[in-house]
Amino acid sequence: MRNVYKLAYADGKLQTMSYKDYKNNSFVNGTAYGFVNNGDKLTEIHQDIHVTYFYYDNNVVKQQGEGYAITYSYDNKKSKFANLPPALKSIAFQIHQPEYFSQNNLISTDRGVNGITNTTYSYDSDGYPTGGTGDGNLKFTYVYTEL
Repeated sequence: MRNVYKLAYADGKLQTMSYKDYKNNSFVNGTAYGFVNNGDKLTEIHQDIHVTYFYYDNNVVKQQGEGYAITYSYDNKKSKFANLPPALKSIAFQIHQPEYFSQNNLISTDRGVNGITNTTYSYDSDGYPTGGTGDGNLKFTYVYTEL
């Protein structure tokens, strides 16, 4: 499998990104993204499968596609993904995981007719989440390891 990424910049800001996957020199799949900035802040990401991400204060606050919209709410603490390398954030973006490339921790997801899911975190002394609870008796723990 061969992956080809193309990035286009204007005024030092990423404007478009596309990727294509090839197997045995034959195109398998791909997609393209467009980025909208307001000054130094990313405000929207458009994807060629008609999905738009809206940003506010360095967090994805809304994902809108054909016939649906998802609204996200965040806490004011450091994201557990704050130090995620850019390459991994790119992968997270491709699989529609907005919390991976947001500045804070996702605490509420409103899927409209599919309902709202809520998450509550506990934090360490540096402000990073150590675990928490979610809807449906979900409990989770985060362990950080320095490599």
